[in-house]
Amino acid sequence: MFIRIKIVRLGYIPYDIDWQKLESYESNLFNIIDKIVDINLPEKSTTSKWAYSNESLINVIENHNSFGDKPNLIIAFCNVPLEKENNYGMILNDTVCVHSFLPIFNILERDHIPYFNFIISMIYRRVFQKNVFPNSFSAFTGRLLLNDENRGCIFDMHGH
Repeated sequence: MFIRIKIVRLGYIPYDIDWQKLESYESNLFNIIDKIVDINLPEKSTTSKWAYSNESLINVIENHNSFGDKPNLIIAFCNVPLEKENNYGMILNDTVCVHSFLPIFNILERDHIPYFNFIISMIYRRVFQKNVFPNSFSAFTGRLLLNDENRGCIFDMHGH
């Protein structure tokens, strides 16, 4: 199944990322539709630990009106803590997932891993999951993949 993806930047992302390269990225598995959308986050966090709850992120993303062509998948990137403390990525529902640079910034910097590589690897991961489990993306348990697919934990990012 060919996946149509909308990329969202949630809030301010202070890193040097070539977003235009991402907009023009070509793949046989997915297409990034339109321009990347910028969405502001609420001023106050929605959990007790300065993070944003999954519910608040879903509301912010889905209530945004600039998704002209209906995507199969919305992938958001941010630089804020997610609801689960050590997670860098969360599937929020059947069409929306979010990834945060905040918990992995030091790892990427220390090991000289380009931010673009992280972004592309997250896109391919979610496209694969969407293709394997098209009707139950949000309930994805990762039993057929690596442990990190269950938790999205920074300590076993790819399990290799």
